Amino acid sequence: MAAVTPANDFVAKHWQRWPEWQFASVFLAEDQRALIHDWYALQNELWLAAYSFEDPTPGAAKLAWWQEELRGWSKGMRRHPLGASLQPRSTHWNELADQLTLPFDDGALASVLSKIDHDLAGSRGMAHTPSIADALSFERSLLRDDSSAVSSSPKLRGLSRARAMQVALSAARAKSSDVTKPLSPLRTILTCWRAARMSKS
Repeated sequence: MAAVTPANDFVAKHWQRWPEWQFASVFLAEDQRALIHDWYALQNELWLAAYSFEDPTPGAAKLAWWQEELRGWSKGMRRHPLGASLQPRSTHWNELADQLTLPFDDGALASVLSKIDHDLAGSRGMAHTPSIADALSFERSLLRDDSSAVSSSPKLRGLSRARAMQVALSAARAKSSDVTKPLSPLRTILTCWRAARMSKS
């Protein structure tokens, strides 16, 4: 049974938007699951800040807080509960902070996310960042109720396993009649199984 930590609340918040992750998790290495869950919970907080408000002012203020927090992680300091697992990891926290200015540059942000993905997974590789950028655009469409074009056949080679699954889930939802409705458990498992087979790690 997983230990209950303050970070669990943020993981649950992510899973409320993407319940497919309850099934996707089985395709992650057991010793990486908690870390990856926290990493995606962090991203969820960033997307909620960036995309949830009609007036960009409160979102920009939240992102400014996160910029300060992430730069603190690079210096060994943390305040947010998700930092308990993520902050000790040596990766591109400063570079991620640099990208948290609205409007996001999806391409540049996708490149940073890919670097962090591979650092957290303990691997290296060249990822197809346009596929990640498509998934970012889809997150924006979900939170702002606007249209978003997502490739129906995203390139998953070179992506970390978790990223490949998230990209594939975004593409699968984008093709459905109701993009806000989670995929069925069976479709989730099949989608993630295929993505996991094509991923780097």
